[in-house]
Amino acid sequence: MKYIVSISGGKDSTASLLYLLDIAKKEDVIPVFCDTKWEADETYEYLNYLENKLDIDIVRIETEGMIELARRKKFVPNRHIKTCTENLKIRPFEKWLLNNYIINISENYLTLTKTWQINSSFSRVCCHSFIS
Repeated sequence: MKYIVSISGGKDSTASLLYLLDIAKKEDVIPVFCDTKWEADETYEYLNYLENKLDIDIVRIETEGMIELARRKKFVPNRHIKTCTENLKIRPFEKWLLNNYIINISENYLTLTKTWQINSSFSRVCCHSFIS
């Protein structure tokens, strides 16, 4: 079975990654990072550190970035309107899944098939921790 873990550079996603690496084969864990192009330099350094220390490759999904999103939407995103999460994390992640795997999303379950299958409860937050 393969596991996809969304990595933000924070403690919770790092804990999820470490947990998966503890219970699964390294080659079965797929860490994914959606780049908002608005991250602190330390975040990118930390992702590089994780790759080197854990001997893993983190899939880095390019997005339009925060500045382009603000220009396109014609407003500055804020904590009350979650357009950043939707446009710079969830949609790019879903697009990556659609481009790399055959996807079938039902109301409560996500099924991915390539040469393997994953079935899991699926929330709109889009796999913050992991799909198993």
